[in-house]
Amino acid sequence: ILSILCAALSFSFAVTGRIHFFIFYPVHLFCLFWGMNGKKVFNFLLFTTIAFALPVAWYAYTYFISTQFDHVHTNIFLQMGTQRLTEKHFLASFVYWKTVFDTFSQILFTPLLFPFFFLGFALMKKNGVGLWVTASWVFLGLAVIFLAPEKVLKHDFYFYGTFPFMVIASAYGIASLLEAFPILQSNRMFIIFAALYLGVSARFF
Repeated sequence: ILSILCAALSFSFAVTGRIHFFIFYPVHLFCLFWGMNGKKVFNFLLFTTIAFALPVAWYAYTYFISTQFDHVHTNIFLQMGTQRLTEKHFLASFVYWKTVFDTFSQILFTPLLFPFFFLGFALMKKNGVGLWVTASWVFLGLAVIFLAPEKVLKHDFYFYGTFPFMVIASAYGIASLLEAFPILQSNRMFIIFAALYLGVSARFF
């Protein structure tokens, strides 16, 4: 019960801060039902009630305030009037997809670490729950590319929700490579890699 309370409260704060984090809700349900015996319906209702109590209260409040004062411009209801979902001219633009790629390869990652993200997924156990949870979180996070292209083009923080799980996949790729080639675990190789990483990072900073 304590784990569900902590998870639901954390998710509640996340959704309140960024409404698009709601797209990760199915992953929480998968984690909630997988490997859990008994009281699944109760656990589902408990998690859902706590998770959505805070954002519902907040958006109800901002909606009320927006009907009382004309100068409120920071709530989702005023933004929805100017945001069109699945804007085709963004999705068909080379500049848009280049921006998405640059965000991942040069901002969230560096070019030195970006390949390990794909390596991690390639080496994960195909029947393991870790792969399903990590992949689901990553791909649901990438859904904002299609749901809110105008927002993604302007702000890289729309990918922040999926970033921790991309790091998990990348770390798995690095760990697997080190286990396969023990020579890479030497202090000399570590110093070379650290210097290379700092050099590449400095280039983009």
